[in-house]
Amino acid sequence: MTLESRINQNRYIGNGVTTQFPFTFKVWELDQVVVYAGDGDGRNEQDVSTQCTVNITASGGTVTFASAPSPGTRIVIRRNMPYVQEDDYRNGSRFDSEEIEDRFDQDCAERQDLRLDIGRAIKVPLTSDKTPEEFNNEFWDAFDETQARYDAILIMYNTFMSEIDHQVQRAENIPAIVGEDTGNSCMEMNWVLSSDVPAGTDIYIHPLWYVVGRHHIQVSVNGVRQFRKKQYNEKGADDSHSNFITTLVDLKAGDTINVWICHLNGKNVSSLASAAADGLMSSADKVKLDSIVVPEASSTIPKINGSAAVGTETKWARGDHVHPSDTTKVDKVSGKGLSTNDFTNALKTKLDGIAAGAQANVIETVKVNGSALTPVSKAVDVSIPITGIKVNGTAVTPVNRVVDIEVQQGSFTRTTQKLASAVSAGTAITVPSHVVNSGSLLVFHNGVLCESGANEQYVDYSSTSVKFNYNLPAGDTITAVAVSASS
Repeated sequence: MTLESRINQNRYIGNGVTTQFPFTFKVWELDQVVVYAGDGDGRNEQDVSTQCTVNITASGGTVTFASAPSPGTRIVIRRNMPYVQEDDYRNGSRFDSEEIEDRFDQDCAERQDLRLDIGRAIKVPLTSDKTPEEFNNEFWDAFDETQARYDAILIMYNTFMSEIDHQVQRAENIPAIVGEDTGNSCMEMNWVLSSDVPAGTDIYIHPLWYVVGRHHIQVSVNGVRQFRKKQYNEKGADDSHSNFITTLVDLKAGDTINVWICHLNGKNVSSLASAAADGLMSSADKVKLDSIVVPEASSTIPKINGSAAVGTETKWARGDHVHPSDTTKVDKVSGKGLSTNDFTNALKTKLDGIAAGAQANVIETVKVNGSALTPVSKAVDVSIPITGIKVNGTAVTPVNRVVDIEVQQGSFTRTTQKLASAVSAGTAITVPSHVVNSGSLLVFHNGVLCESGANEQYVDYSSTSVKFNYNLPAGDTITAVAVSASS
């Protein structure tokens, strides 16, 4: 291909939103694109290539910033060729026209870069002995000096115009007094300084005085007019009476200070104001002040037992006044506080009906075999008599609920069976061989000794079986012991 375009740079101005900027010149490698950003005069220009992502196409590409350049930023995208030739052509090798033409395109691009740089360079006349760098430095030094002078003149102009506006504003409040006798409405004094006075010092101008922000005041030093806020300032808050001015510049011993003050309306306002004439305040303000009634001390005894009311008395209360006692209040008892719940008479009656040491959920009635027992001291003693005990068929009477059983020497046979299924009442259950109803058989249900008889737990049915008088559930254990006495 050929390189027909001379464009080797693109320029943009940032708007704070756009992050992607295209370029329309050909490059062969990513590092052949360089991006500059600056403020327009070139002195703050920076290479910001590392802050961008570059994508290239056959005829150009795109530069994308990580964040949008701020509004007004000048952005320049240009080509930056490496100025090297890395192609090696050998005798007798294949002649590749595209490769050689591409090399020619890169050489042309390098010449375009040189042309851009030379065209933007400061050219020193051929007859000058100065270098381009010296010529450039002199140019910027002259520019900086001119800018500084312009800034100084602008400050002086603004100060001058501000003073004119201030004096015009004062003059608008003063009627024409040409041809009138001003009397003592204007005052002027001169001082010679006996020592140096540094800037920021308050200067006492008594017997002269003025009202800050209202009176026309003029200050001169050695006959040179001084400007307010530039060489001096009025001292004090607006509308306040002042005998001071503050110097904003250093003054030397021997300097002559002249202060001239003109009071508003050609009048000396040192006198007090009246309801008809202005003085240190306006007559309207004097009327307002006179209408204010000075309050008196009250002699009314404070109330405590009355209903809440705003009241109409305008007199102030004495600092040592005392409130009377409130006969409707309840005195606080030391160690006791107030509760948010009200304690009523009904609650008091209920409380009085509770015995000392009473507990909740008390059992009121206890019965044993249907007979009620009376608790004594909140306790119930239940005595269970032991009856119907037989040994070898003979009844035995307990003594102090103790049964003394004498067992003769002999042998016994024991069987234990766990019921695999439920057994209905009256069903025969196998036990060891024994003499029926002789007392030689002991039967246990789940470890509890059972009694024999029609009205007891079981019936001694035969020499090898018994029948229980109630249903037995599956899983219960039946143990039988047959005792035989020895001969």
